[in-house]
Amino acid sequence: AATGPAATGPAATGPGATGKTAAGKAATGKLAFVFPGLEAEFVPRVDGVAEYFGLSRPAGDRFGAAARVGDIGRHGVGVFGVGRLLDAALRRMGVVPDAVAGHSVGEWTALAVGGLYAGEEVDAFLDSFDPDALRVPGLAFAVLGAGAPRVLAELKARADGRIVLSHDNAPSQSMVCGPRDDVEEFVRALRAEGVIAQLLPFQSGFHTPMLAPYLDPIRAVTERFELLLPPRIPVWSGTTAAPYPATEAEVRELFIRHLLEPVRFRLLTEALYEAGFRAFVQVGTGQLGSLIGDTLHGRDHLVVAANSPHRDGVSQLRRVATALWTEGAEVDPTLSRKASRPTPTLPPVALDLNGSLVSLGEPRLSELRDELSRAVPREAGPRRGARSPSPVAGRVVPTRPAPLNDGPPPLWEAELNALLDETATTATAVIAASRPPTPRTHDLRVSTETMPYLHDHCFFPQRPGWPDESDRWPVVPATTIVQHLMDTAEHTAAEHTAGGAVAVAVHGARFDQWVTAAPPSTVPVTATPASAGHYTATFGRSARATVEVAPRHPAARPTPWPIDPATERGPDHTAHLVYAERWMFHGPAFQGLTALTAIGDAHIRGTITTPPAPGALLDNVGQLLGYWIMATRTERTVVFPVGMRLMRFFGPHPSPGTPVECLIRITSLTDTALEADAQLLIGGEVWAELSGWQDRRFDNHPDTRPVERFPQRNTLSRPQPGGWVLLHERWPDLASRDLIMRNHLGSHERIGYEHQPPRGRRQWLLGRIAAKDAVRRWLWDHGEGPVFPAEIGIRDDARGRPYAIGVHGRTLPELALALAHRAEAGVALVVPRAHGAPGPGIAMEEVADRDDHALATAFGRAAKQAVASAEGTGPRDRPGDLTIAEVRPEAEHSDPAPTVRLIVEVAATAPGQRPRRYQVHCITIANPPGLPDRDYAVAWTTGPDHQEQDEESDQ
Repeated sequence: AATGPAATGPAATGPGATGKTAAGKAATGKLAFVFPGLEAEFVPRVDGVAEYFGLSRPAGDRFGAAARVGDIGRHGVGVFGVGRLLDAALRRMGVVPDAVAGHSVGEWTALAVGGLYAGEEVDAFLDSFDPDALRVPGLAFAVLGAGAPRVLAELKARADGRIVLSHDNAPSQSMVCGPRDDVEEFVRALRAEGVIAQLLPFQSGFHTPMLAPYLDPIRAVTERFELLLPPRIPVWSGTTAAPYPATEAEVRELFIRHLLEPVRFRLLTEALYEAGFRAFVQVGTGQLGSLIGDTLHGRDHLVVAANSPHRDGVSQLRRVATALWTEGAEVDPTLSRKASRPTPTLPPVALDLNGSLVSLGEPRLSELRDELSRAVPREAGPRRGARSPSPVAGRVVPTRPAPLNDGPPPLWEAELNALLDETATTATAVIAASRPPTPRTHDLRVSTETMPYLHDHCFFPQRPGWPDESDRWPVVPATTIVQHLMDTAEHTAAEHTAGGAVAVAVHGARFDQWVTAAPPSTVPVTATPASAGHYTATFGRSARATVEVAPRHPAARPTPWPIDPATERGPDHTAHLVYAERWMFHGPAFQGLTALTAIGDAHIRGTITTPPAPGALLDNVGQLLGYWIMATRTERTVVFPVGMRLMRFFGPHPSPGTPVECLIRITSLTDTALEADAQLLIGGEVWAELSGWQDRRFDNHPDTRPVERFPQRNTLSRPQPGGWVLLHERWPDLASRDLIMRNHLGSHERIGYEHQPPRGRRQWLLGRIAAKDAVRRWLWDHGEGPVFPAEIGIRDDARGRPYAIGVHGRTLPELALALAHRAEAGVALVVPRAHGAPGPGIAMEEVADRDDHALATAFGRAAKQAVASAEGTGPRDRPGDLTIAEVRPEAEHSDPAPTVRLIVEVAATAPGQRPRRYQVHCITIANPPGLPDRDYAVAWTTGPDHQEQDEESDQ
């Protein structure tokens, strides 16, 4: 919730728009971007903005201007997308804020554009966000034309606590939240006292304690976002009216407080003003600027909106540029297309003109004047700004005409010439330093042909001889990427250094996305001089680091870390079993663990025999760390590196076969991240020390581990009485879902997955996995050996009914298939196909209320859908043709869940034809702990009950 029509003052400019305190970088006041939240109206005009500035439409923009006010999910994503687009356009214009802040949901936009969250993670979340899955309390908001102190006094007088203050917006505006009837009554009461008050058209409960029971899914999503501290631009909080704190734990705590506590936007505006902010750009549409104008009334300031419903997006941005330009900001108010494109600029070079002056006495000054008058005729004197041609390209040489007399120059002239030469040399060095450094780039072909060792770094096993390499998913290890960055920096340094250079440290390595070898790709690897002995190295758009080089490795080595035997124990596995039982997916070229020595609550020790593959030695450090979390935790035990703060090397890389002792100390463990330090020793001396090895934890569960290790013999789905299988989603975050998807879908199916609408993609995947599991379990029940998920393809026929095929040589018997999915669950049923007869059917319905009437309604709907599925139609195709003819008690059932049998009759379609009767079994199931509290009705049938019909015909 945000602002409403009770806001006072103009929306585009505040009363201080003509004040003397200038906005922007050119003046004393600082500039803040403020992002709106949800408002009573959402009519953005951003058409043409992305095209004009050469920008991509933001992720999540599919809702955009079509977001209906009142639809919290779509409205919120629309506001977020508009804010990010306008922020990018403003920066393209050269308008860069000193800080960012937001109002309500707008604070989430500020967190993203300020750089606290990784942009690619935000994009991935928005692309897959299902707005219909957002669950919030149905509480109403009202905006009031009165300040928070008066509203709090009114609420205190009521004493029932059913309505709370949710927003302290401005001195003359606040908002309340509570049950709709109570809020409506409160609005009527204040109107009777002459206060402008209006009920807003959306409901949620954000910024109140009433949201607490709904927090778990929101917390689970946001805690999986990696935090990038410190942010690129300071982000101010509307909860504390101060910048966001500096530690990850404090940031995450404040994010939750933001959801449960009132928005204190009035206090935020005051705090920003006190901190020197005088210009505020409202980055979005709405009335947020009027709140700032109300709060800062009578004080010099500027408020301008970057979007308005009254003119097109680019025209309004020109108004922003003009307003800031008139206040002294260096921005082109015409927004020429040339100015709207990014252009490289040289860094400014500071020129110190504060040096000491040289004073000459009158005798020496007269002598100098006489000497100059003889040496330089008046007509030959240098003109202001004149320069002689430079004898060396890029060198600045001051004009100095040759003396006209042949006598030896006086001492002062030699000193002056030396001073001028020194000045020229210094100027040359300064200009050379101001030039952008020249990067060294080479193209690296990434494929299993050029990097055959990647055959042993494939995430997913497949049947021997499997022809589609992409189904195995060969990925370049993060440590191999680091090795390429180090090599490139060394080669670049060797071009500028006599005697060569070696990489002695890697600072701030970040890994932003997978680098896969199937299909092959070409990756530019670049090293750019950054400072003395430091090179900024990038691996395409996937990874980056700063590599430090030196003529040789350091002579002094750190002391080996001490070990306390009392804090450790023997591991449960041997190094051999780690690979044989597929606790690690690595093949021989990366299998370096040869001994698991000891493990403790916060450390692990082992021996690594240096493998031959580039980067494989350090990859085994990650394997040892991965074993620690698998051995000490039961959930979220899949980890992959995302960053390394510092890696220092004290000698050359050991040759293959060299034993290396490794000690890892755990420094931090959260739900989303694992961080550790490591020390590697060769012959008792430290070879390398790694600080801040950062792994991301992916969702998994004890139930998923067998499938991750041996997918050919295990399924994620569980068999149920009646022959069908049930699957629950245990991987709610996007990155974990991607791993599950790749472990189950072949290349053809992955294309189908990508073509699904984002809001339905997760359920589509649940149905596909359940169907594959049902087929594979049927095959195992009938004597088949190992079957990998990719060997079973699920397709849809012309009528949309699923069927199974064998892939790449796998043959299947004639099977009939049905599947269904709802929310976090998927089900599937497989039976032998009977030619000319309808197949099986299965369906799911969510049970909204846990009473007999709601359950009966859900059973009836699910039963009809199951029969429609078996018939190959939808229940809406011929709604009158499906009737529940009979309800029968279910046979003895060990499951305590309610069960029932329904006889569903399908009307005859031709004269003399008997109706088809289906026996449909119904049962209720529930999500397991850890998933949203949800009940389902599942109905299934294996086909028409011909035997029953024949018996009734005889009777």
